[in-house]
Amino acid sequence: MSASKDDGGRWERHSEILFGGLPYLLLFLSTVLSVVHGPPPARRLLTTLGLAAVAAAWILGTYTLPTGRRSRQPYGTVRTAVYFAGLLAISAALMARDQVFMLFAATGFLQALVLLPTVWALVSVAATSFVVNTVPDGFPGPRPARWSAISPPSPSRPW
Repeated sequence: MSASKDDGGRWERHSEILFGGLPYLLLFLSTVLSVVHGPPPARRLLTTLGLAAVAAAWILGTYTLPTGRRSRQPYGTVRTAVYFAGLLAISAALMARDQVFMLFAATGFLQALVLLPTVWALVSVAATSFVVNTVPDGFPGPRPARWSAISPPSPSRPW
């Protein structure tokens, strides 16, 4: 019976490393792929690296350090919501620079489900999905032609 307790403890340690380290790992991989993908001009590269550093500092300062551990346990709905909103905003800014940061933005799916209560988790997953599916292509512009693609049919223009 002690073997099953050890297995559970081992899983808990591994899951803490996974949930705590995944955002950093995906941010690192996205950044490396962005730089290798096509070396951008120096100014653009510095801006991208600066945003990646802001993302790492945000995760460290609003999630990793306040919890005192890398854990998948909720640490307060308001604090978690602030952390998640910042994570999503920074993810969107990075994705606007290079679509490869969609890999980092996917962190939002897992962390929403693990850190937030069910209703807020579903809202956060929807928000992450909106960012991941909208930012790379840009928001529809103010031109009516672009909006017509997402508006319901008119009598003169059926689907």
